[in-house]
Amino acid sequence: MRKHCGRSSKFYFFGEDQIPTIIQKAATYWWKFAHYQVFNNGNKRTGLLTASLFLNINFIKIDFDMEKLYNVSKGISSNNMTVEDVYHFLLEMTSFDYKKLTKDYLKNN
Repeated sequence: MRKHCGRSSKFYFFGEDQIPTIIQKAATYWWKFAHYQVFNNGNKRTGLLTASLFLNINFIKIDFDMEKLYNVSKGISSNNMTVEDVYHFLLEMTSFDYKKLTKDYLKNN
């Protein structure tokens, strides 16, 4: 599993992050889990949940239109969507969560 989905050190070349944005990283996690099928079952769900959690902890919320999310996961697993396609999908379906950021800030200060 780590060979296909982990290994974040492979994202750095000459000290520069090759996947520089949060949304690009989330798209990469989603795509890798759904594409490489590292588990016997639940790969598309795992990819989506990993991306969603990563976005959430970085104060980005995703519009949970379940049909669209399912179609993207199916597209990834059937080789019809690239990481770039997933990235553009996430750009359209995400927004910064100011409410969560403010709540988290006030809780910690």
